[in-house]
Amino acid sequence: MQRYVDEMSPQRDRWLLSYADLLTLLLAFFVVMYSVSVVDQKKLHEIASSIEAEMIGAISDEMAGAQKSSRPNISR
Repeated sequence: MQRYVDEMSPQRDRWLLSYADLLTLLLAFFVVMYSVSVVDQKKLHEIASSIEAEMIGAISDEMAGAQKSSRPNISR
């Protein structure tokens, strides 16, 4: 006995949805890879300088706080 398959059945084209998702994810992946690979050296230097300045400022603030707290409190 032959099984009847409806031509308009949603089960028939399920692979198309998975394939579309795959292509969309691949496109997004390659767009991200391209955007990461193109580096503007001027912007990179500005960002690195900014981060370095903030880190040095945070370290000096931390050390100044440590020096203040290490002094004994002699006031009576």
